[in-house]
Amino acid sequence: MQTFGRLALKIDSLMEVPVTAVSGKKPDWLVAGLELDSFIRPEQILDLAKKVPGYKDVFESDSGVWEKFTLEEHTGTMLRLFDENFADKIPAKLLPITRLSMLIHDIGKSEAAKLPEYKNAKTRAERDLIQSAYNESYAIDFLDKIGISPENQELILGMIGEGKELMAEARIIPGVPKEKRKKASDALNSLCLRLAKDCLGGGEDEAKGIRQLCYIIQMCDSGAYTTIAKTRDASSGIFYRNSSKSSFNKTFEPSVNIFNGGGRRLHIAEGNK
Repeated sequence: MQTFGRLALKIDSLMEVPVTAVSGKKPDWLVAGLELDSFIRPEQILDLAKKVPGYKDVFESDSGVWEKFTLEEHTGTMLRLFDENFADKIPAKLLPITRLSMLIHDIGKSEAAKLPEYKNAKTRAERDLIQSAYNESYAIDFLDKIGISPENQELILGMIGEGKELMAEARIIPGVPKEKRKKASDALNSLCLRLAKDCLGGGEDEAKGIRQLCYIIQMCDSGAYTTIAKTRDASSGIFYRNSSKSSFNKTFEPSVNIFNGGGRRLHIAEGNK
């Protein structure tokens, strides 16, 4: 919590005029929901997002991955992972911008996946380049339509774009050479410091908080794909989203048994042996 303290003080509202302030402009319902309800559920967020003009079909489209998720399914799972694993670990004032960042982190993915050049790309790097351009374009349009302030737009785009990717290389992707990992970590620190200064008028303390949000966003994104996506419950700690014991998201068939012979988990949470 201490890591986020200064950052939370700097981010008062997603909009230039806070939702709770008296103004002549009625806030977007999505923004109002995010800012006024700390316990807003993923399905509520997505329902409100689909009411933004032009985005119902975007969220309901195939996201182009082998699991055949729609963008809505992937994003909803990501938001649930956040609620179950991280939402109680950051200040309430950071919940709106974190959830909004997750909501739009792949917002151009389903449209990019329809392109012939995306389908015919020979490497993942080529697909990622196309998707990144679409993500940024659609994210800016979406954020403009719901009235997000320019400073918060820049911060969000930095976290879900370069910030998330650098965090994956610096800390999350296994097998990255030590020198490459350090280079990514240094680049991430520089990015977070620039975002802290340019978007918030802050410094090192705020940059540390931004870096941690990048980590949370990337972890939830990574966990919301594949047949071994993790979640948790109070009794067993970690289990898999598409297992027979999972409490949500029944979209995977067939389900995956989380136990190997003798009751050992096939995969374990980071740090637990």
